[in-house]
Amino acid sequence: MLWRITAIVLMFGLAGCDVPEPGWSAVGFHTAPVEPQIAGPVNEHCHAVAAQRAQDGAMNGLDEQAQADVFSGTYSRCVAYQGGHGPG
Repeated sequence: MLWRITAIVLMFGLAGCDVPEPGWSAVGFHTAPVEPQIAGPVNEHCHAVAAQRAQDGAMNGLDEQAQADVFSGTYSRCVAYQGGHGPG
């Protein structure tokens, strides 16, 4: 009987818990991901992957310079990989 009460209390207690929206940190201020400009033709797949990694960094509190480093590093490694292995 006690486990049922505990389960009900937990259900109602956790009902309002949501994950933060993308771009918002856990402390409540906006941390928009940084996307540096890319020279030349843009690889859309690699751009999307790099943007997601930069957004992950923003959600985890990285500053703008670190987000830019994550974006450019991820993008360049993705393009290099696809150049040697093909898409995907």
